[in-house]
Amino acid sequence: MTKRLTALFVVLAAGACSRTPAPEAGQLRVIPLGGPVSLVEDGETTLLEEAATVDAGVSIITQTGGRAKVELSARRSLELAPDTELRVEDRFSEVEDGRVLVRTSSPMMLHAGGAQIEATEAVFRVDWGASVLLGTYSGSATVLGSGVEPVSALRQANVLQGGDVPLGLQALDVRRNDPWDAKLLGQAIDLGLRLTDYERGLSRQLPSGREAGRVSQMLESRFPPRAIKSAVASLGSARAVVAAVVAQEAGLLEGGSPTRILARIVGFIQQLRASWIAVAAEWGLPAAAAALTQQLRDLASSISELVAPPPAPSLSSAPSGTVGPGSTGGSGGGGPGGGSGGGDGPGGNGGNQDPPPPPPADQDDPGGNTQPLPPPSQCENTVECAVDDILDPPEPPA
Repeated sequence: MTKRLTALFVVLAAGACSRTPAPEAGQLRVIPLGGPVSLVEDGETTLLEEAATVDAGVSIITQTGGRAKVELSARRSLELAPDTELRVEDRFSEVEDGRVLVRTSSPMMLHAGGAQIEATEAVFRVDWGASVLLGTYSGSATVLGSGVEPVSALRQANVLQGGDVPLGLQALDVRRNDPWDAKLLGQAIDLGLRLTDYERGLSRQLPSGREAGRVSQMLESRFPPRAIKSAVASLGSARAVVAAVVAQEAGLLEGGSPTRILARIVGFIQQLRASWIAVAAEWGLPAAAAALTQQLRDLASSISELVAPPPAPSLSSAPSGTVGPGSTGGSGGGGPGGGSGGGDGPGGNGGNQDPPPPPPADQDDPGGNTQPLPPPSQCENTVECAVDDILDPPEPPA
């Protein structure tokens, strides 16, 4: 194969930038995106500092901190993460180490760790280490000879040597600190993390031992009882509450039945171990993030009314003839030390109560002046307060 390494430059009126023409058949264009990027051809290593068009049959290596893009044609490209090695042949590309993001709108073949991956319309990633992790962002990619269905959008497969996929398909494991995840699913990550926090806060506030019944009582006004009981049994009470709200909003977006969507969400979480980030991306929920948040607030208020404890009886509402524990009232009888209209035992004092103690003096005020008490909380119960703190965290003190 003829060895060829060229770099062409086009100077624009607005400034100078380097470009190379689209690669022809049997060629590829390598574009350094930052950090050290090397090209290995016929045993010779060249450090690339600018875009270059080369023949197939070469290896591209990104060292620590290095990133590169490889264009196979106008419709197929691969992006290399740091510490990655990719070999490009005429009919396929092979990930020999590291991580690669693939974008294609025409047939493409990729090898990694013995696995053969084929795709036509897809955006997917391959992480090759101890095993091959294939994760798809859009479209689908197929692991040939694995016996599993194509890995569709927001799914992933862990491929062992030889192409075996022992665990089958799972929901895409989205990580907020991963550059590709953040770039392609950033809004879903933000919303999914909020849903996760809401679920955690709610699980701490629901009354232990009675939460399933309370949640079912509240949600059965929006969904058939059988659907709610199934969701609570599969996901637990707090997660079922969030799933119900998500299903309602997804139903508005899709124009479908919220009950059927709820069943799909339960299956997605339970069978594929999906996170709320994956759920948010799967149903396009970032487009309805504001409405979804408001639905969570309204639902929190409803749950608060169901689980809030009854108010303690006040002294003014005590039955006639009683004033409080150990007190006497009326003629004859009463608490210990009581008598007809008075007594010296505990709770007695002739039926009179001791005046309330004065508020404590401020320790830093030698004059003994008291400081005003902080205003009472605007929340009426602990659940509503907890949810408000999650959805709208209080500002730190100045």
